[in-house]
Amino acid sequence: MAQLQKRIRKIIQNPKAVDFANLQYVLIKLGCTERQPKSGGSHYIYKRKGDNFTISIPKKNPIKENYVKNVIELLGLEDY
Repeated sequence: MAQLQKRIRKIIQNPKAVDFANLQYVLIKLGCTERQPKSGGSHYIYKRKGDNFTISIPKKNPIKENYVKNVIELLGLEDY
């Protein structure tokens, strides 16, 4: 759990410099399921059961700030 909290804090502190692997780790640990793109697409889709959370994130490094801020807001990560 300490590693997850550390990654979340790092993402919140600098949303401009988040790589795909870190955001992917956080989303999966927080209960999201991942669907890989079909036929060469670059956007991964994350969903979480129990709430209305669905987000599409491109697999590029670094991830654009608006995608990261959407994840922070939708999952309520500001409290970490």
